[in-house]
Amino acid sequence: MQGKGRGCGLGVRSVLHMNQALMLKHVWRILQEDPRSIWVAWVLRHRLRNRTIWTYKSASASWCWKKLIKISSLLKEGLEYRVGDGGKFRLWTDIWHPRGPLICTYPRSPLITGLPADSLLMTVLHQGQWRWPSDTDFDIQEIMADLPSIGPQPSDVINWRPGKFNATSLLSLLQPASPRVVWHQLLGGKFKIPRHDFILWLAILGRLSTMDRIWVQFSDTSCILCGGRILETHSHLFFECSFTRHCLEVLKRDVWFTWLNSGWNRDVLWASRRWRGKHLLNAAYRALLASIVYNVWQERNCWRFTAIASSTESVALRAIEDVRYRILSANVWPSLQLHVLAYFGFINEIYITQKKSAAMEDLRSCITNTGLLYVPLQGAVYTWHNCSVGPRSLWKKLDQMLANDSWFSRWPNSVCLSSTSRTSDHSPLILRGHDTQRKLKNLKPIFRAQRKAKGDVSDNRHNELLLQLEYVARVVLLKATKVEHSMLQQRAKLQWLKG
Repeated sequence: MQGKGRGCGLGVRSVLHMNQALMLKHVWRILQEDPRSIWVAWVLRHRLRNRTIWTYKSASASWCWKKLIKISSLLKEGLEYRVGDGGKFRLWTDIWHPRGPLICTYPRSPLITGLPADSLLMTVLHQGQWRWPSDTDFDIQEIMADLPSIGPQPSDVINWRPGKFNATSLLSLLQPASPRVVWHQLLGGKFKIPRHDFILWLAILGRLSTMDRIWVQFSDTSCILCGGRILETHSHLFFECSFTRHCLEVLKRDVWFTWLNSGWNRDVLWASRRWRGKHLLNAAYRALLASIVYNVWQERNCWRFTAIASSTESVALRAIEDVRYRILSANVWPSLQLHVLAYFGFINEIYITQKKSAAMEDLRSCITNTGLLYVPLQGAVYTWHNCSVGPRSLWKKLDQMLANDSWFSRWPNSVCLSSTSRTSDHSPLILRGHDTQRKLKNLKPIFRAQRKAKGDVSDNRHNELLLQLEYVARVVLLKATKVEHSMLQQRAKLQWLKG
């Protein structure tokens, strides 16, 4: 099995190797003579008939059985035959010997020794020692030169060298692990969109049908997006083209998307190291990269095959909207979701170009230039009301709290609480830290005073007197807990009798 990040980067399994592994599990059950399987009992009695699967040959066997016999040779590399009393292994047809089935290597041996072809291994064992009937023949001498040692176990055992026999160990034997790739970090995540990740995967591998990879001769192989005479390649399309480069500028302007743009392959390695891990912001950046690659490729196909063109603003906004909808539908805590949305500027809908008024342009430029970030908002969804009743009532989300990077680095779990307004048309905003953080902070003075009164506990952890007092306190606590439990049981019985 290819692990995640190996081979093609997706960790996909080969269907051929998976099918072979499942078929080899049937061979393993035959070798172990599984007593729980009726099919194994039928095979041993009607198919093999005192033969082994390693030397079985039959022209009249079914197609499925022939395939099973043929594929059984793949299992030999991982098997370990450990000789015990010799009552289970076949002398001439099993692979207990390092040379394999002896009847295949030395076909005259049964005739020389006088032992039948279906003899058991115990016929050449006596009191835990090897004893062959004839040791003058050259073939027998070669066999005796490589005899395995007899184990301490009472019976013959077939072991699986890699460890536990299962489909995973079989796949590792059939399909060796490929080298790990670094860029697999860009695929997947909490906010992944499968169709976007698939196009990004093809783009990283260089498997998209760009004009430099098409064998059919076209009159024009240049990039259709920028209209120049430059050959359309993966590096040019992502993001050396003037059209796609402007899409990146829109992303940088609207959601603070960072991209080196120093070459596609080099940028992929840079992004895989920068946006790795399970952090939600890194997952959002990976989703945004996959979204812009997907939308650029879709736009290229529309230009080339349908002659329907869109602007760079539309392509970039489609990529942003796809990620925004995916974040809103993700199964994450609302506070974390708001943090990601606020970081990308998705909380305030008038921040988007089509939905804001012209007067908000200066505010957005100020936010971008100063590097301020939105503080996650909780409480009321809308923060402004026109104080009207009935059909003229109007609610909007106009108020938002901003903070810089230093604030978030010191108080990463800060939230902005929007409460209900009673005297003004705007809702009051209250900035507070995380509830758990605030409660722990309130407990600090109590712990500090107790530590000062009792002494440094960490320095007296091996004090016998303190340990004895702790033991006594634990015993008292246990007795009190039992008394309380008994009292609650009696109270429940009384309530049941009264009811």
